[in-house]
Amino acid sequence: MLPGGFGRFRTRGGLTGDARRPGGLGGRSPGYTGAVRRGVSVLAMVLVLVLVAVATVGCGRSGDGDKRAEPTTTASPVSTTTTDPWAVPDQIDVAYVQRVVDGLSRILTKAWQLARDRGKVDAEVERLVRSVDEQPVLGVDLDGLQASVNAQFADVVERPRPLAAEVRQVQVVNDTCVVARMQIDFSKIVPSGAVRDVTQELVRRGRNDTGWTIAAQYFSAPPARRGEPCQRP
Repeated sequence: MLPGGFGRFRTRGGLTGDARRPGGLGGRSPGYTGAVRRGVSVLAMVLVLVLVAVATVGCGRSGDGDKRAEPTTTASPVSTTTTDPWAVPDQIDVAYVQRVVDGLSRILTKAWQLARDRGKVDAEVERLVRSVDEQPVLGVDLDGLQASVNAQFADVVERPRPLAAEVRQVQVVNDTCVVARMQIDFSKIVPSGAVRDVTQELVRRGRNDTGWTIAAQYFSAPPARRGEPCQRP
């Protein structure tokens, strides 16, 4: 949607312990010399066995370490399918219509930017506008855009940005017609623009990525033209 000449305004550690006892195994007590010696011998044997076992395990781990493969990670398979943001959901809601309105706004803003850069409404600019607008909205937007060209864009901000539209309510007429009530900040394009309540009638068409076009647009009550939404003459 364009302002349309102002006509319409988004700690390794191992186990440690103290193995010594008071009097220790090294103590000399009468009558216990043989027992102590045998005890020492048993302890020595145990220590030797422990050391051998530790050495063996240590060597085994070292050898295994040389043979172990580096840890590997398995990446999740990359999905080859993507979600189409413009696919019509089973139930058309505010979130979906918001995406559509934002998409249409970006297309029209590109038309404004090209017209400003080139100083004219050329074939590409007109094609962009036609991909979004139905009549009579199309005529209003093209006339307003041409008027801005003639005025050397004195009525437009230096770098137009997509209109900040916030969809508030959606009325689904049928699978190919939606009435969206929203608030739009027109200051993104027009310096003196304000936030206005706007209603758009969106019709399902295939002329742009969103699949929708603007069939009608008004600020308060529906236009006086007779007919059903999206089918007004």
